[in-house]
Amino acid sequence: MWGVAPHYLRLSVHPPNSKCLPANTSQAIRVIRQTLARKMDATATLTYAPTGEHRRVLSLNSPPRPSRNEHRRNQSEPPTIAPDMTSELDDKLDDEHEYFGGAYDALAPAGISFRGPDSSVYTSNAGPGQFARARRYLRDNFGVTVIHVHGIWLALGCEPTVPNTRMPGLAGGFLAIWRPADNMCFDPLIGEEGKRYIEAEEEDKFEIDETILARFKRYVIPETEAIINLASLFPGCNALTFIIDTIIVEYPATDELSFRKRLQTLPDYLPKAPFDIRYHNGPLPNTPQRRRLCKPRPQLEEDSRVADETDYVSRDGKFYPGSMVSSTAPDGTIDSSVSAGVLLFNGNQVKLTCPWHNWENHAGKHPELLGEDSDEARQGFTMVQGEPGTKVGHVVRRVGNTDIALASLLEGVAFENIFMDIKACAKRLVHSNSIKYNDVYVIDGFTTGRQRLLGLGARFELDRGPVHPTLISPNDDRALLPTPGTYVSVIQGVSATTYDVQTEPPYIRGRACGAVLVRVREGGNKECTQKEMLARGEVCGVFHYADLTPRNRVSAAQYLAYTEVFDPLIEEGWRVVPAPGQEVQENVTGSPARSEAGTPRRTGLRSQSRASTASRG
Repeated sequence: MWGVAPHYLRLSVHPPNSKCLPANTSQAIRVIRQTLARKMDATATLTYAPTGEHRRVLSLNSPPRPSRNEHRRNQSEPPTIAPDMTSELDDKLDDEHEYFGGAYDALAPAGISFRGPDSSVYTSNAGPGQFARARRYLRDNFGVTVIHVHGIWLALGCEPTVPNTRMPGLAGGFLAIWRPADNMCFDPLIGEEGKRYIEAEEEDKFEIDETILARFKRYVIPETEAIINLASLFPGCNALTFIIDTIIVEYPATDELSFRKRLQTLPDYLPKAPFDIRYHNGPLPNTPQRRRLCKPRPQLEEDSRVADETDYVSRDGKFYPGSMVSSTAPDGTIDSSVSAGVLLFNGNQVKLTCPWHNWENHAGKHPELLGEDSDEARQGFTMVQGEPGTKVGHVVRRVGNTDIALASLLEGVAFENIFMDIKACAKRLVHSNSIKYNDVYVIDGFTTGRQRLLGLGARFELDRGPVHPTLISPNDDRALLPTPGTYVSVIQGVSATTYDVQTEPPYIRGRACGAVLVRVREGGNKECTQKEMLARGEVCGVFHYADLTPRNRVSAAQYLAYTEVFDPLIEEGWRVVPAPGQEVQENVTGSPARSEAGTPRRTGLRSQSRASTASRG
């Protein structure tokens, strides 16, 4: 048996002779056993019916449509640090009132949560009758008449339609997908199932080295070495992505027929593995980075703006994380814009993080200028802040193979690591080995203001081949360099947001990239309040470009957003410049086993982790 069940359980059931069951009887039996093993209660039983063909009516009464609650970010006041954010008994953040219902989690006011101590989210995690109580609360307060449970996703159908306002992102710990009750189409599956079905009697013959699976645990983001070992089972894959309790194997993009042939050779599950396995043709949606860019759209009146284009350097004499920063065209006009990151130091060096792709086109035309101490380099890689823009510095390097760049600021230009719409300041960088499933983050970008994301896992891009000549080792000892094999070249955090981009207001847009993720809840940690977490100032990554434009997206993959992690910078010794009145803090580096301290790394191109075993591909 798999050890865990698939995460796409639904609120309907079909008789044993239903055409919705798999044609393969053994597979059908195995799926039913998986359902029982998952100990799902009667509210979530299995179906293979298309999502749009079924809905569960909880009430025939149509409550009045909730009133609209406008929210728009224009210009922020100069940020301040709250004197004591942990003194209040109330653990609500100060943006809760912006969500319809008064909370980011729709069921929080009712005291209902379906999170388990292991970070799992099931209806059965709550006491008897809690799901029925949740249905009544959602019906009475949000007009929800239809509920579909899809693993961690909760599709909520509203009558007569979804309120045109800022809806909660969670519901009892589930990711809330708000839909009109007559349009409940949603696919929770990411990737496709392998077509090499392993029958129950074949499990003992399907041999996998036990050491490969031993380092995987349910709901725990795997270590780099575990990913590298698992990749040896799938020669030719480009990346492995861990999301909740599933590993998605990403293969190079090819034509559909070739991918279908490949699926015939891939197992539908791995016996004894504590995760599901699925496959994707090409990279997952929103992971490619090489396109651009949303250009600023200045408005005549401040109230009509949908972004904060304020020139804070001119206004305050300084700027902050999430401020608008831009590259320039040869004529000096703004070319494209992103959000500023955080200010770091390493010895005597002080640099500002920002998205690399905003200056990548110029680097492609003049690669020899990057990092040069010349007027031509400073002009080509210029960074301006706000609109019409004050020159604040220039980009000097790309960090490894990530989308993070470092910029030098001009003498006399001040930057404070205090967030504009989050009552906190950046204090420490967080290594990817300390990022957990079910973390909650908040970002503060110049097009978004405060927005929250739920951490779901991590994506590991792979590199195969000989050791690159730019790899270095301690004391230049070549014997310490890794042997040719498989390496992790890039690690990205995987999060989800259920915000749909609408005409007003555009909650998540491309120019949010560059904004940093501030952790407000640590997955599995119930002792630390959100305000205590904010006081830690833990910065977990840089928001990656996401094109979350369609409204009522129908696939779970379309809700995923990716973050560039700070691992290469942490390993180089960079730390956060303290805000006024604060002290320097140590970075969060997590488990030594996952950080792989002392492993040779590639400089100038990408970070690498050494494989304990070479690829068999």
